[in-house]
Amino acid sequence: MPGMTGAELVQRTRAMFPGLPTIIATGYADMKAIEQVIGDGVVLRKPFQLAELAISVGQALDRQRQGDGGAAKVH
Repeated sequence: MPGMTGAELVQRTRAMFPGLPTIIATGYADMKAIEQVIGDGVVLRKPFQLAELAISVGQALDRQRQGDGGAAKVH
């Protein structure tokens, strides 16, 4: 993505829309660094199966309903 990373996009999106569940798909090898940047967003490690994406979306929505901002991590 030109001009910013996916993690930066998540940060900007959260600033504009607090509470919006976020999911980032990444092939970045250092998952700890990604998790530190995006905090409580959903992380999908590429490659992933559609079933993993579906589970992640469900988790993010469930957690949003519970009030913790969509926190979930899937590896």
